[in-house]
Amino acid sequence: MIRSIENRFRNVVSIVLAVVLLLLLGGLTIISMQRAREQSANRLASLAEMNVLALAKPVWDFDRPSVEAIAQRILSEPDIARVEISGKVGSVAVRLSAPGAGEDVLHLPSVTRPIVYKTLSAYEEIGVLRLYFHRPGLLSGFSHTELLTLLSFVIGILMLFAASIAVHRRLIIRPLRALTEAMEATQRLGYRQRVTPRSNDEFAMLAQSFNDMLDKLEQEEQALQQAHRRASDLYNLTPAMLFSSTMSGAISAVSDYWLLVTGYRRNTVIGRAFSEFVVEADRDICSQRLTDYRIGEPAQNTTLRLIKANGDILDVLIVETAVSTINGGVEMLSVMTDITELRRSEARIEHQAVTDYLTGLLNRVGFEEGLDHAITNADHTTRLACLYIDLDRFKSVNDSYGHSTGDELLRAFCARMEPIFARARLAARLGGDEFAIVIAGKDAIDDARRTAMQILSACDEDFAAGDIMVSTSVSIGIALYPNDALTRRELLRRADLAMYQQKRLGRDGLSFFHPNMLQRARERAMIEIDIADGLANSWFEPFFQPIVALDSGRIIGFEALMRLRHPQKGVLSPASFVEVAEETLLIDDIGRQILEKALARFPMIAAKLHPGQCRIAVNFSPLQLTAETAEFVSEKLRESGVAPETLTIEITEAVFLEDRPSVRSALEQLRTEGCIIALDDFGTGFSSLSYLNRFHVDVIKIDKSFTSASTDPDPQIGARSQRLIEGIAAISQKMECHMIAEGVETAEQAALARRIGIQYAQGFLYARPMSLADTLLFLEREAPDGIVRRD
Repeated sequence: MIRSIENRFRNVVSIVLAVVLLLLLGGLTIISMQRAREQSANRLASLAEMNVLALAKPVWDFDRPSVEAIAQRILSEPDIARVEISGKVGSVAVRLSAPGAGEDVLHLPSVTRPIVYKTLSAYEEIGVLRLYFHRPGLLSGFSHTELLTLLSFVIGILMLFAASIAVHRRLIIRPLRALTEAMEATQRLGYRQRVTPRSNDEFAMLAQSFNDMLDKLEQEEQALQQAHRRASDLYNLTPAMLFSSTMSGAISAVSDYWLLVTGYRRNTVIGRAFSEFVVEADRDICSQRLTDYRIGEPAQNTTLRLIKANGDILDVLIVETAVSTINGGVEMLSVMTDITELRRSEARIEHQAVTDYLTGLLNRVGFEEGLDHAITNADHTTRLACLYIDLDRFKSVNDSYGHSTGDELLRAFCARMEPIFARARLAARLGGDEFAIVIAGKDAIDDARRTAMQILSACDEDFAAGDIMVSTSVSIGIALYPNDALTRRELLRRADLAMYQQKRLGRDGLSFFHPNMLQRARERAMIEIDIADGLANSWFEPFFQPIVALDSGRIIGFEALMRLRHPQKGVLSPASFVEVAEETLLIDDIGRQILEKALARFPMIAAKLHPGQCRIAVNFSPLQLTAETAEFVSEKLRESGVAPETLTIEITEAVFLEDRPSVRSALEQLRTEGCIIALDDFGTGFSSLSYLNRFHVDVIKIDKSFTSASTDPDPQIGARSQRLIEGIAAISQKMECHMIAEGVETAEQAALARRIGIQYAQGFLYARPMSLADTLLFLEREAPDGIVRRD
């Protein structure tokens, strides 16, 4: 250790010295080079200027010998590598290189000056002088005196370095070595060697503290020996299972009560290894406890299974601690307690705590514990795949047939999946209709994919849930350890994100986790916050878009479209939040806020038009179609004074998938109230004539995708879309339904819809969705008589 400290000090001082010298030499070198370059440049400039004057007359007179003589004189300068003299008139051209100059002399830096001769009329440039020169050396800018000064400075720094090493060794290393040797003698040999201070500084204080510590240790050791003698007297009188063992594991003493409970005799156990009395499976634990001990630390607990003399097995809790013996050794003092009955009770409680009562699988608690264990014990070659499984439309089963049927469906699902679950590392029902399994192994990715496909295939046939057969599918999300997550919480969360991604993609399939899902989850969380804040602060409001009669351009109504007016983000369209609102079941609260505001503001719009001319349409999600919502609509109609036949309830084809008695009852109640039912976005979902027959609607709204495609530049696409619209129009006429073409943006689309027989249109051609203030201003400026002209 002392040598290490001295080496570190020497290394630190050496590094500092090296940095100082490098900085000094670097700076001086830069100064030298700068000075040398400036001197060389000035000297070469002067040399060139003088010689162009000397060359003027010989070059003018074509005196080649004189020119060559001047060139030789210039070349005699030490830094000059090559001289080139050329005349512009005549053939005087001299090129001389210094002896030993190679072909690369032309790559050296050069100085060029014009040769000027004064004629009778003016100065005339008659030639060019070019001098190639060598760059100055690194230290050529310093004089001998300066170099000697620099060398002296470097020697002085080195002497200072040697002096600091010597002082450090004398003042620090020697006292520290004496203290260290005393500590090592005390620790290894048990010999308490005291330190004699040789100075009056901090090391003397440290040595005195060390000596005081040795005195205190001796006092404590004597006290401990006395306590040990008292403990020995009470050892055999205590009504507890006590035993002592050496650090090699051999039993050195046992209490009378230990012998009474175990049935052994003292002479048959003393000297034998304690592990011989432990079941074989627990012997590693028994041996490990001896390697983990630390003197002075709190007692450690170990749970083992002990074999009694008659062969019975006891679950025992051993609380033990390492103590010093009188002769200076170490033994383990242990207290053993019979916990057999406690273990049985704990096993029953633990099984109940981690098992799902309905299916017999692990519950969430048990699954998370098992997943933690699997991750902790995974080596670098092990891969874990977590499959998060959710039954599609399970809520509809509960709502339609009751929770008992839903429970039967869950049991039937688990029974069919039992062979698949049995092959998995873990299988659990996390709650509700959510399940999770873990696949382990080097090929966990491929195994997870195959397992997921088997689960999907197993759901192709209906399940017997009590007296009925139920059809369902599953959405599966898969996340991998360690590829996607390193902890149980992350792995389960990311498999859940992948499952929800599959839900959004249309259910009945599997999706692997991708990092992009985390960003979508964060965006979803922000949307949930915006929705909650919007509901709390009444930020949701209706924007109104006119619905126009194609034959006359007269406004026959407005659709109240959902918007969120965020104080920082501005006006948000439903596309940014409606999906999250439906998943969080907040769409009903939003819809009620929109409906209430739309009915309250609609009379101000209707007052701008002819009496009885205008209607108001409001979109309803399938989740909103309940008896409570129908009663809420009736209540708000009465409060606003809006006639029920003026209100149009727009539903989407998703309602058909929620074919529940409650949905049909809510629609019937709204129709009985007098409201008009419109089918929105017709043709884009699960359109079926049987659904139209069971769900009576008054208005069919043709989706804007068909309207836009009807005028597509590709004539084939345009023709097919027109035929689809004509087919929808024919069905609507047979069903005695009015038709509205959505997304009309051009006069051509409006003309086409009118020619097909569609009565009404809605789209940007007439107006974009507007706030109440903008709607009133629109009616005053662009439709004062209730007619929108877009010819």
